[in-house]
Amino acid sequence: MPVIFKVFRFDPSIDSQPRYEMYEVPAEKETTVLDGLIYIKEKSSKNLSYRRSCREGVCGSCSMRINKITRLACKTHIFDVLDDNFGQIEHLDHLQVITDLVVDLEHFLNDNKNIRICINTNLTADKIELIRKT
Repeated sequence: MPVIFKVFRFDPSIDSQPRYEMYEVPAEKETTVLDGLIYIKEKSSKNLSYRRSCREGVCGSCSMRINKITRLACKTHIFDVLDDNFGQIEHLDHLQVITDLVVDLEHFLNDNKNIRICINTNLTADKIELIRKT
């Protein structure tokens, strides 16, 4: 069953203003939004830009706004979020757009450099439960 994606488009090197473009995407029950974007890039608009990496919902690179809600495109099934076979796909609205659905993550990545992960292999189940309660 075909669905319609309304996709945010903006390339600052050629566009003076952002715009939306409509794409018809074939979809089945298990089709994800990321699958739809891949279809668009392969069949309709080779210059559509978006991020993706693991396709497992772990890395977060495919985060975007899908019908006004921030979601992972790789884990979001099209038919779970469509309104009348229509979906609006936009960049993360709190970050600066580089092009189309790609946003500038430099600030976010710089903040993460200050996070230190510590693995303590000496923790017992009782100590872990105590940490959870505090």
